Amino acid sequence: MPELKPATRDGQPRREQRDEQQWLDEWRRTQDALDKQEQARRRAWLAWLKEQGGRAQYTAWMVLPCNLGDYGLRPLASGTPYWASPFIWVESPDPSGRPQAGAENHLVARVFNLGAGTAAPAKIDFYWADPSVGLGAADAHFIGTEWAEIGPMTSRVVRCATPWIPSYLNNGHECAFVNCDNHVLDPLLLPFQPWADRHVGQRNLAVLPAVAQPFQFWAPGGNRAELHVTALRGVLRELPKEPTNAVRLLGEAAAHLLAGLRPQAMTARRAPGGPRQPPVAGEQIPAKTVIAAVRQTGATRALARPDDKLRPMPLDGRAPLGEHLFKVDGQAGVAQQIELQLQAQTLPLNTFVVLNICHTTAQAVTGGYLLVLAHPAWFRATPHHTMEDESMKIPSQDPQDAALQALVIAQFPQARLALEIARAMQKHLPISSIEEIERAVQYVHVDGMYLSPAMVERFGFKSLLPIRDSADLVAKIAGMLRIAAQQGQGGPSSLLAGALPGSRGASIPAVHFAGPSLFGYTVAKGE
Repeated sequence: MPELKPATRDGQPRREQRDEQQWLDEWRRTQDALDKQEQARRRAWLAWLKEQGGRAQYTAWMVLPCNLGDYGLRPLASGTPYWASPFIWVESPDPSGRPQAGAENHLVARVFNLGAGTAAPAKIDFYWADPSVGLGAADAHFIGTEWAEIGPMTSRVVRCATPWIPSYLNNGHECAFVNCDNHVLDPLLLPFQPWADRHVGQRNLAVLPAVAQPFQFWAPGGNRAELHVTALRGVLRELPKEPTNAVRLLGEAAAHLLAGLRPQAMTARRAPGGPRQPPVAGEQIPAKTVIAAVRQTGATRALARPDDKLRPMPLDGRAPLGEHLFKVDGQAGVAQQIELQLQAQTLPLNTFVVLNICHTTAQAVTGGYLLVLAHPAWFRATPHHTMEDESMKIPSQDPQDAALQALVIAQFPQARLALEIARAMQKHLPISSIEEIERAVQYVHVDGMYLSPAMVERFGFKSLLPIRDSADLVAKIAGMLRIAAQQGQGGPSSLLAGALPGSRGASIPAVHFAGPSLFGYTVAKGE
C-alpha cells in the first residue's frame, strides 16, 4: 500500500522544515555584523574625545562667597545674611579703609574659581547703590568692568580701575554689588541675586565709631514689611602685628561672628593638630543696648523694578532673623527712609559690636544691612598690637587712690546714684529736650527700681537742660541730687531715699562701680 504524505488545506504537500544548523548559522552571521557596528561606534567615540581634548569633562566654578563657609551652593538657606560678603572691600584715601565721600575710591573683590577648568575670560562688573535693605538691579549704578583669568582651584584679587566717588548725601555709606561671569563655560544666570546665584556678591556693610550718632538707610514698605536685628559683641583674640586696613579687618571679624549663627552646610578636611581656635570670640547682646530709637523720617522714593525675574529669598519660619526691631509703614513699591539712633558704646580696643539688620515681608527676605561699631581709635590711626588701649586708660592715678575712690563712692548713696544716672545719659550727649532725658534714663536701675517718667519730672530733670558735655552733665546731676537731699521732704521715692541725710537706704555693692569707668575718666561725644 503506497505511503500517504500530509497535505495542506488546499490539497498541496507541506514544505519540509529547515535544518536546525542552518538557523544557527544565520544567527551567528547577524551577531557578527552587530558586533562590528558596535566596535566601529566605540572607535569613533574615542577619536572624538581625543579630538576635543577632554574639554567636555569639566568646567570652571566661579564663586563670590557671601561668608567664610560659602562654597557656592545655591540657593542659600532662608535667613542667611548674604548682604555682607567679606571678599568685597574698598581702597580709600582714608587710612582706616572707610569710603571717603567726594574722593576717588576703588572697589576690590576676591573672585574664587573652585572648578577644575580655567575661567578665561572672566568678566567682573562693579556697581554701587544707596544704603538700602532691598537692593536690586534698578538700584545699582554701574562703575566699571575688569577682565581676568582665574586658574582652577585658585582665587584672584580684582581691582576696579574706574574710580568710584561716594556722595556727601550718604556720608560715604554706600553699598556695592559685584557680578562675575564666564559666558561660555560658567555663565551668570541671575544677576543681582546673591542668594540664588554664586556669581553675585554684595557688600551692605558700614564700619562706624561707637559713638552716639544717627544712621539712615532705605527700606521697602508693603505687605507686612518689618525689620529684624541681631546684636553681637565680638572680641579679637589679638590685634594685628602691623598696621592694616581697619575696616577690612573688622568686616572679616564680623563675618566670623555671622558664620557662627548657624551650622555650616559643608566642611573641609581639618589640618593635623586638631581644630584651630577661631580668631574672634563673641556673644549675643540685647539690641536695645545699642539702638536707642528707630523711626521713619518721612522721606520716600519710588522703587523701580524693570526686571520681573528678580526674586527675593523665600521666608522660612525657622530662619534666624533675630529680634523684631520695627514695622515699616507705607505702600508697596515705595521705599521709606529709616533712621537708627545709635547709642555710644564704651568698648576696649579689641572689642566691637555687630548689628545684622534683616528686612522681611510676608513671604520673603528682601535684604539686609550690617553695621560694625568699634572704638574711635580705629578711625584715627590703624591700631595694632603695639598700641596702648585708650579705652581702658584712665588718668595717672595711684592704685591705692583708685581703691579708696571706689570705697568712698560705695559709702555715699548720692554719689552712687549720680554715677549711675551719668553713665546712662552720657551716651546721649548733647541733650536738649526732656524726651531725650526720659529715653536716656529709662534703663537706669538702682536699688531694684527704674526711673519712670514721673520720677524724672518729680526730681526736676527738666531744669538740667541743655546738657552740653560730660563735665556739664556730672555737675548738673550732682547739683540736682544735692538740692533733693537738702529738701528732704515731700515723701521722696525710695530710689532717692538712700541719698537723703539720715536715711538708711539699701547699699549697692562697691564692685558694681569698680573699674576704670569711675569719675576719673569719661568719653565725650565724638571722641
